[in-house]
Amino acid sequence: MNNQTIQQNKPILPDTPRDAPFRSSSSGGILLLLACLLGIAAIIPYAQSYYFDFVWDDVFLIKNNPRLDAPGYLRDIWFSDYFHHLAEPARSFFWRPMVRFSMYADYKFFGRNPEGFHLTNLILFGTLAGVLFVFLRHFVNTVPAVAATLLYAWHPLRVEIAAWISARTETMALLFGLISLLLLFRSLSRHGKVAAIWLTAALISLSVALLSKESAVLFPILAVILKPRELKRHWLSFTLFTLPVAGWFAARQVAVGFRHWFPQLVEPALIPATAFRATLHYFMLHVRPVGLSAEPWFDFPEHSGEPGVILGILLVSGLAGIALWRRNTIARGIAWFFLGLLPFLQILPLPERAADRYTTMASVGCVLAIAAAVQSIRNRHLQRAATVLMFIAAGACAVLSAQLTPSWMSDSDIRHRAARYGESPQALFYRGSDALREGRFTEAFTAFDTALTRTHDPSDVLLFQLAMTEIQLEKIDRAVTHLEQLVASYPEHPMGGMILGELYMRTGKFREALRLMKSQASRFPDNPVPHLVIGQVCMDYLNQPRVAEQAFREALRRNARGPQREFAEDRLRQLVQVPADR
Repeated sequence: MNNQTIQQNKPILPDTPRDAPFRSSSSGGILLLLACLLGIAAIIPYAQSYYFDFVWDDVFLIKNNPRLDAPGYLRDIWFSDYFHHLAEPARSFFWRPMVRFSMYADYKFFGRNPEGFHLTNLILFGTLAGVLFVFLRHFVNTVPAVAATLLYAWHPLRVEIAAWISARTETMALLFGLISLLLLFRSLSRHGKVAAIWLTAALISLSVALLSKESAVLFPILAVILKPRELKRHWLSFTLFTLPVAGWFAARQVAVGFRHWFPQLVEPALIPATAFRATLHYFMLHVRPVGLSAEPWFDFPEHSGEPGVILGILLVSGLAGIALWRRNTIARGIAWFFLGLLPFLQILPLPERAADRYTTMASVGCVLAIAAAVQSIRNRHLQRAATVLMFIAAGACAVLSAQLTPSWMSDSDIRHRAARYGESPQALFYRGSDALREGRFTEAFTAFDTALTRTHDPSDVLLFQLAMTEIQLEKIDRAVTHLEQLVASYPEHPMGGMILGELYMRTGKFREALRLMKSQASRFPDNPVPHLVIGQVCMDYLNQPRVAEQAFREALRRNARGPQREFAEDRLRQLVQVPADR
């Protein structure tokens, strides 16, 4: 046997004395036991979510979903949009029948009891951790694979998918996607009928992943990143592995149709620069998970030629070049990370464009690269030290995740979480609302004003709360501007026009106040406030006592109560002393 033959038969995993701490003689049974133990350990920081309520999408997908009892719901699962029961068919163009089926099965077992749904979530998450360990063990040895699995499962970025029922879309897509890759790799090392059986199982698992969330379309590409040479030799197996993706596109077209899911609200030329900022944001969350929120925020770049954007693109290009040149496990993990974020960069223009759950697939690449980097260290003592650091980091993440998990207990807890960590318009609105309620008007103004600059379509509540804060801070001109915007955009708002009319009166715009209050009186006929303002303007500023008297009497007929009634009666008594035709 010559040296070339020896080189070709070299084992995939390192097996030299310097790698002794990382060698594993574990049998398949011991590895399976480790996977089960890791699955149990993975859910420990999130076990408290078993007692949580339905939140956000859970409420209308499960709690208030009237179609769960409909006779044809099982068919609807496969032939309708994910949010079909909320509005017209195909409102979101999401097709996730396996997730809907899992929720339907939970409903049949547990009714509308959230504990049963959370139990399923925890089981799915624990299973994902066990499968991830087996997947990582395919590329690195046992000890770094264990550390990487715990680092992944206990990282605070996993809180959302573990504690939120509706986020099982991410868990199921990744779980069955990883299983499909493992089955595919197993088929490549077999022959004949055995290989066909493993490949068939891989196709079924990939199909389940695709029916759980759209991002599963990436798994054939990820397979190429991980095993390029093997798949080149077994090109027919790989071609068959891509068939579920083609079938999914066709079936989805029949079931819900197709269109772009979200509108583009930024210039197309800025999308690459914004995508880089999103990628950087996600990377920093892995390294320093202190900005977690359901809706994080980062500013749009003003132009694609910003120095930071250019340097970032060069960095990403350099890492991609290393991945193509080196073709080792570290580079492949890095490539997995960037590719795993790709499905979510299309929704960049929306405030929800960055969310913790979107890192579910990408984080696998991170821990794979870290584990491979630790294993590649040639010094045995440094290897051990790096492995210990991985376990310490995983433990610290577990503590932080256990502390953050209650932030998904209820809708109000989520709002407080967003207000504490988030920078999206919604998170800033929550922060401003809390400050306004507690009398911290300057802080509330800053939050509301920043939120307004970060949204293309401000809500009536945001505009009204901002104006109220500006009134408290004596920023009357700004308050008038924002109330005018409110009345123009939301003419049915019950209070915006009323407050704006009073501000017109306070700033000497009497004719504008009179005209606005007359329109408010016709729009809200049961509200006495427009008539009170009309009466005050006509009596105090326009010298029209007869019109003022009619307005005050009209306010009393509109059931003015308390201080409003006292004000109208007092003004009527004063008008008795005023000549009618003065």
